[in-house]
Amino acid sequence: MALPYDKDAMAMTLDKMKVSLDRLTHQRIRDHMSDAMFYGGMGKGDTGAYAWNSNVAIATQEPPKPDRLTPNQMQAMICSRMGWTGIGASPFRDIEARKLTDEQAVVFLIVGDRALIIHDDLNLFPSDALVTQLRLLS
Repeated sequence: MALPYDKDAMAMTLDKMKVSLDRLTHQRIRDHMSDAMFYGGMGKGDTGAYAWNSNVAIATQEPPKPDRLTPNQMQAMICSRMGWTGIGASPFRDIEARKLTDEQAVVFLIVGDRALIIHDDLNLFPSDALVTQLRLLS
């Protein structure tokens, strides 16, 4: 004996169950992604997952403050721009960079038997002009 049922009521119940299942699935995905971001990965060997969140601020990087530039950092910046592996790889006998004022840097170098001083803008250090002068001298 077949039980009587209402097709419309049954269809509505199935639709409600499908919507509930979709919501549950999406919530589980969001929970899994947030857990992965918090704990650093989604499983063994994973490095983490990325998900969009409208409340996340975008990180920006400011240029280094001129008063934080040490002579070693300035020399490393010159080496990087010139393509040298280190100061020893430079074609000059000696090269030193120092902060002169809040707006100006100075580079001391010995080329052959001559000592030279080149001034540069500290905010642009090492500027294209400085790099060009060093390339011409080498």
